[in-house]
Amino acid sequence: MISAQDFVYGAVDEVNDDPSIGVKIEKDPNFLLLDQASTIDSLTLVNLFVGIESLIEDRLGKTLSIVNEDSFESDQYPFKNIGNLIDYIQKLLNQ
Repeated sequence: MISAQDFVYGAVDEVNDDPSIGVKIEKDPNFLLLDQASTIDSLTLVNLFVGIESLIEDRLGKTLSIVNEDSFESDQYPFKNIGNLIDYIQKLLNQ
């Protein structure tokens, strides 16, 4: 079975392949996404989320919304870094 990490890292590859993206996303659990110290912009983050959702739909036939009301109420802050995002996606996949 494909893991949440596979989906996230696959979407990272897609985003990083876009020549209009200035800063590349690292495949590192500690790489900051939605944080004051993050080096990526909001458009890059949105592209990452859309890429993850598309890969999940293409490979699993499952429609998933990463950004929703629950995502901002989580104690784990799922968008802080790549590691938290992977954990959050895994939880969504297990629902």
